[in-house]
Parts: sequence; structure tokens; C-alpha cells
Amino acid sequence: MTDVIRAVFFDMGNVLIHFSHARMCRQIAAVSGVDQDRVQEILFAGGLELSYESGELTTEAFHRQFQRVTGSTVDLTTFIPACCDIFWLNESMVPVVDALRQTDVHLLLLSNVSPIHFKWITERFPLIHNFDHYVLSYEQKACKPDARIFHAAVRQAGVPTRNCFFTDDIDGHIEAARALDIDAVKYTGTSTLCKAFRRRGLNL
Repeated sequence: MTDVIRAVFFDMGNVLIHFSHARMCRQIAAVSGVDQDRVQEILFAGGLELSYESGELTTEAFHRQFQRVTGSTVDLTTFIPACCDIFWLNESMVPVVDALRQTDVHLLLLSNVSPIHFKWITERFPLIHNFDHYVLSYEQKACKPDARIFHAAVRQAGVPTRNCFFTDDIDGHIEAARALDIDAVKYTGTSTLCKAFRRRGLNL
């Protein structure tokens, strides 16, 4: 029998809020004068974005490192919007989160995210204010699928692992959660997620 869900951990990117890395690279290229493919290489293949999301770099250090590697002189006030104006709401998830707020289930946001992205999102998407706790990679100094960030979420939830449920759009993150005995379902669409909730006794 499935244990009673007392805490739900939501991934943010492409679950609650959609995003486009391609758009970010395109916009950064436009303001910095750096080729778009080179921007993508530096941020993702080169690991700069991961270092930022894992809390190894401050916003200022992230910007300086980009300038140093590329030779660009783009200023921080121009750089930030180019990095951040890449999100749009998954509107289908709004009523799901609203319905969960009417229950006694603890809601946690469990996200690999950078400080500037989280600030941008919280200023523009009210949905993100519906959570009891925020377990963020840059604060925890660990990114999913690292077990440490899942352990932090369980501690914040204050309930046993067997009573936690997690949804994310990335297979590796789901597998990491399950390895820690967290009930986890890959997000492939809101209707499918709601069916998973109903199978576990949450009739949304």
C-alpha cells in the first residue's frame, strides 16, 4: 500500500515554469557580441551555469567569469535581463498547486536554480509564492541529482521520507529520489501528474 503523502516536492523548471536555454544563449549573444554557440558552450558544456546554480559563484563572479572567458564588456545590468527573460508559466499547474494548498500537505519547491533566475521568477510569477519551503541548489550548495539536496528537502518537510512525493521532468532526478525511498513520478504532463496524485489518495 502507498504511504500517505504528507509533503510534495515540485521541481520548478518545465514543471511549474517553462524556460528556454536557447533563448537565453541567443539573448546573451545579442547583448555581449559573443557568438551564440560560444555562449552555449561556455555556460553549459563548460559548466559555468552549473557552478552558478550550485552556489560556487556569486552573481558578480558569474558575470566576471563570463567577461573573462569571452572578452566581452557587457555590463551586469544588461547581462541579467538577457539571462533571465526566458520563462513562461505552465498555466495548467496553477489549479493543481491551488488545490494542494487547500490540503494539509506540505508544499516544497526543489529546484536547481541560480540566484538571478529565482529572483526574476519570484517577482513575476505569483504561483511560486504558494510554497511552504524553498530548497534551492545555490543555497544548498548541491544540485539534483545530488542526494544532499533531497535530504535537505526531507528535513525542511519535517516528515518521514516514505511520506514524501517528488515530481521532476528529468529521469535522473526521479531515479535519485527513488534511490532515497522518496516516491517520485516523472512529470510528462499535468493530467498524468494528477492521475498519480489520485492513485495516492490526493483527489485534486
